[in-house]
Amino acid sequence: MSYTLFPLRKARLQRSELAVPGSNPTMIEKAVKSAADYIFLDCEDAVAPPDKEQARKNIIQALNDIDWRGAGKTVSVRINGLDTHYMYRDVVDIMEQAGSKLDTILIPKVGVPADVYTVECIVSQIEVAKGFTNRVATEALIETPLGMANVEAIAAAPSRLEAMHFGVADYAEDSSDASKAFGKVYRDAVKVAPDNQSSWPYDAINVLCAAINKAGSTDSGKIREAILATKKFPGAEGEYNFDQNGDGLHGYNIVKNDKGNITFDKHIEFTD
Repeated sequence: MSYTLFPLRKARLQRSELAVPGSNPTMIEKAVKSAADYIFLDCEDAVAPPDKEQARKNIIQALNDIDWRGAGKTVSVRINGLDTHYMYRDVVDIMEQAGSKLDTILIPKVGVPADVYTVECIVSQIEVAKGFTNRVATEALIETPLGMANVEAIAAAPSRLEAMHFGVADYAEDSSDASKAFGKVYRDAVKVAPDNQSSWPYDAINVLCAAINKAGSTDSGKIREAILATKKFPGAEGEYNFDQNGDGLHGYNIVKNDKGNITFDKHIEFTD
């Protein structure tokens, strides 16, 4: 054992995670009844910019109204990135109004240890000011080359950090006929393998075009109605089903990491 020791962080049961958009109260209510050990309520990628403030309010209400701990859940909030103007209000409002009910804060796209420090500085001050007896931990999402280059420094820095998550692409070329078709078109066009940063825009454009055709109009209201009515649309990322909140839900791919080679295992589609 190394002479350099690090204090043990809180051990939490985290066999499975469920990401829930803060903009969808119905999905939040369903999450607490799910089998997942760990729920993170999302302010970031799952929420469109016009819905950010309402999503934050929904999350605060859910943290206060739902007995997450009684249900055996670890509950976290993924805040918006430090490069956005949403982040500070995410931390301040959620911590001040519901910090006593929160287990961890998930920080996206962490690039350097100072990113974690910045969030923890605000969290620490609010805990003291509000007299909270719980200590809200942090978790880091490593999603960029900068984060990978500094991953050891981020892990070693003194902080509240309990876990590190590595963002991987949802896109798997062998998951469906639509995925295979997109992969072929993409490779032929740009001569490199596709990833989720290319497949999501591709799906978004196809959904929009299909909605315009269905609406038979370029009127924004009619197009929106057509998008909300979209069900079982085959995309590169999966089969899209839009709900009345405008959330385009699709399934997820399970992949395996075989000595650095990411291979497709199976696709799980949302049925509800």
